[in-house]
Amino acid sequence: MEKRTLMTKLDGYQPFWFYEKDDFKGRVTKFYTGNSSDDMKLEKEMPIPDDSIICDYCDDAITEFPVPVFHGHALCPKCYKQVIT
Repeated sequence: MEKRTLMTKLDGYQPFWFYEKDDFKGRVTKFYTGNSSDDMKLEKEMPIPDDSIICDYCDDAITEFPVPVFHGHALCPKCYKQVIT
């Protein structure tokens, strides 16, 4: 995983992380119940397949690496081009 600072169309220079395929291994989705942060209870963890990498902006499958990650959101090449100048 590599970190670079790039110019964006929205907020000037911002940090981007670039993830390789192996950086996506071992992810899980967590499901919680509760009405407030005080009574949140973890109900279930569901593994995410290592090869399931989806753009957080447009939901397209990501197959090119490294994957740019902006504020925790993975970007496909099309959305990445729309974010940077």
